[in-house]
Parts: sequence; C-alpha cells; structure tokens
Amino acid sequence: MQSLEKKAWKKFEVFGENGFLHIVATSSSVDSIRLKEGSENIVPYITRSDLQNGVTRFVSTDNYQFGSDEGGCITVGLDTQTAFYQPHRFITGQNIHIVTGALLDKNTALFYITILRNQMKAKFNWGGNGATLGRMERLEALLPVNESDEIDIQFVKNYSRNTLSVMEKRYRLWLESRLVDLGDVTEIEGLSRKKWRPIPIIKMFRLVRGKEGNMARLLKGRIPLVSARNINNGLKGFIENPKKIIAGHCITLNNDGDGGAGLAYYQPSKMALDTHVTALFPKYAMSEFTMLFISKCLSGLHEFFGHGLSISNKRAEKIKIMLPINVNNEPDYIFMEHYVKNSMIKKYRQYLDFLEEKQKPHGG
Repeated sequence: MQSLEKKAWKKFEVFGENGFLHIVATSSSVDSIRLKEGSENIVPYITRSDLQNGVTRFVSTDNYQFGSDEGGCITVGLDTQTAFYQPHRFITGQNIHIVTGALLDKNTALFYITILRNQMKAKFNWGGNGATLGRMERLEALLPVNESDEIDIQFVKNYSRNTLSVMEKRYRLWLESRLVDLGDVTEIEGLSRKKWRPIPIIKMFRLVRGKEGNMARLLKGRIPLVSARNINNGLKGFIENPKKIIAGHCITLNNDGDGGAGLAYYQPSKMALDTHVTALFPKYAMSEFTMLFISKCLSGLHEFFGHGLSISNKRAEKIKIMLPINVNNEPDYIFMEHYVKNSMIKKYRQYLDFLEEKQKPHGG
C-alpha cells in the first residue's frame, strides 16, 4: 500500500451541498441533571469531553424518551473541537453534532476524525470562534485521491485497518508482557470477609503540599503536571520549569478543584504538583498495587468534600479511611496488593480474550 506521502491529495468540501459527509444537530441533547438511572445502565451518554470516546457515563434506556442517535456516526463536540466514532446507539449532552454519510463506516471514520480534529483546531477555538453548525458546513479538507481524482475510499479503509492492526498487535504484546510480570492469581479472602477499621492517613503517609500556583509562568515541557482534576489521573499537562519536582511512587489527593475534591490517584513518576493537591509518601514499604488499593479507598472522600468544603492541611492530618486489617489489627498491605494484582490479571485476560475473539472469522 502506498504511504500517505506518496499519495496524491485534493481539497474537498467536507459538509454542505457538495460535501462527502453530512452534519446535523443531535436528536437528544439532555442535561446531565435530568438523566435517569436504572437497574441496568448500558446507554452511552456522550458529551464534549476529549476523553473516553466522549463517553461521560452509562445511563438507563429510560433516557431514550429524551431522544437518541443511532450508532455508526461521528460525534462532534462544539467549542471543544472533539470528534469520536460512535458504534452504538447513544444519547448526548449539549452542543453535540452528528456526522453521517454514505462514505462513512467504522474504518473510514477513523481517518476522517483525524482530519476533522486538525481542521477544527486550526480554524476554531473556545469562545467567540467556536465550531458552530454554520462554520462546520464551510470546512474544507485535503484527502487522498485515486486515478479518477475522487476520494480514494479503498485506500482510506486499508490505511485505517492497517493502523488499527499495528496498534492491536502492540497492545497484545504489552498485555502478554504485563501478565508475565503479574504472575498467577493468588487465592485470598473476599472483601466482605475481611475485617476493616479506620486508619489515620498520617500513620501511613507523609503529607507534602504542591508548589505550583502560578500556571501562567509554566512552559511546555516533559515533566507531568498533576492538578486537582477529576479525570485522567489528575494530569493537567507537561511543563518545563516547575518550582519543585516531586518524586513519584506516591498518592496524590485533591484538596479542592472543579468536581475533584477528595479524589486520589497513584502516581508512578516524578512530577510537578499543583498547590491544590497533596502528595502522600508512604512511611513504610508499599507496592504500587497497595497504593492503588488505598487510592480507591481515599477517593471515597469525594462524596464528602467539595461543594465549599476543601481539604486543608489540618483536615488532611485528621483524615481516617477504612482499610482491611490483618491479625495484628494493622493495615493488611499484603492482602491489598494481592487483591489489586488479581483484579488486574482478570481484566487483562478479558482484554486478551476480546482481541482473540476479534481475530476469529465470523460468518454464516
């Protein structure tokens, strides 16, 4: 197959009267506070988020009463300039547009999404020049063409398939390597059978407050900047000139922030730390798996803090969390490690089984 560089390219209207794709407003657009929960939450709720394919959560089919959109399309987030392929029926939040077209399927969509994102980021931005429906309809884009000077759909499909195949092979190799490192599942008690008790976090950790307060002075670089976000492990970006570099192998606890107060994340690498975050360094030897377990327990504070109540230094020193204990009435770090390892092993095996199932021929 020809490389992208060797292909002939031509400018096309993306939407509009002569476009090869069609864009309309979503059929649902329901605010999150109106969403209904049910016994089985299986419907993707798509928003303008740039993470997790735009899926913010899964909700009940009862929400179809607000309207829905069918799968096999691309969702575009206005203002945020996001674009994702949606394979299943879904409902959306506000400011989502739906892209369809005869030349659109799961393979070509991945190619088009890259083009759409690049064009939107180059032409639009948050605020007065956002990606409105009218502005989207005037988009133009370069696409590879065949000998007839038309969009080379077969090349687009093959390129997308090959790219996905390479990525899946890399992911499979990573999963297999990770499973070798983790070893076999260890037989342990269930969570419900373990004894638990409240443990002060200052008994287990040394608390260090973040130093990065003036974000305007920070330059782009390669050092992770962890802030009080409620997504993406708290990662805000990568910088060059922090006031202080914080060592990794610790837990970060959000003191306040936009919906993230009380959330905790395990951080494996050195980083810069926002002033709205506290790093918890273990006083005793702890594995990453043990700290992942404790992070999840700490994140239960998310229901308590926020809404005007932040985690000050004094409050942090008084925090206790429920943890499983051993026969000595001390935190059972070994149990926590095995529990997380077992969970990872089971999940990675599920991923591998899924990839293997995809490779099997299916037909009548």
